[in-house]
Amino acid sequence: SSSSSDGRPAVVRPERGRRRRPEGPDTTEAGGAPQQDALTEEQRRELDRERDIRERDEFASRLAAKNDPRAKKLEAEAAAAAAEEERTRTLLEGGSVLGDGGLRVDVGRLRIESRRRYLAQREEKQMELLQAEVEEEEELQAHSENITEGERTRLAMKKRILEAAMERRAAAQREDEDGKPDYDGYLMPEGPEAADGAGT
Repeated sequence: SSSSSDGRPAVVRPERGRRRRPEGPDTTEAGGAPQQDALTEEQRRELDRERDIRERDEFASRLAAKNDPRAKKLEAEAAAAAAEEERTRTLLEGGSVLGDGGLRVDVGRLRIESRRRYLAQREEKQMELLQAEVEEEEELQAHSENITEGERTRLAMKKRILEAAMERRAAAQREDEDGKPDYDGYLMPEGPEAADGAGT
């Protein structure tokens, strides 16, 4: 009998959970399917028939998925999303892309035009707010007897700002009509050659 290193007899346990293989030739392939050599002619034909049916069904399902209008729609949506993502990436990098009409669009120029439109809209909104504020304060001062000097000064300043903004807007509208600047303020030169005069 064998013993362990500390002098006690070694315990031999039977193996559990393992099946014994039957004696004789192995009749299965790696995937669990029977080997062709060990099968009869009829069993081989049956396996071939089952494999053909399985392959036919797989092909039919792939073909149906390919011809399915929903699958085509999803595929088209995925392609459109990928194209839009590429266009957005190009726009964010400041490049130019093809617009809806097939013309090349310069993103930098579009940003400048968009910013100008936004600033014009914001200026208009701010003028409307200032005008409403001035009218409201004039109404309050007309009905109130104890107005401080600071409140009167603030109202006068808001009126001057509103008048200057309205004059500027009127001058810009006249400029748009005839193409020439129509205001007395300082006009920044367009570039280095304009600053020198005639571009000497």
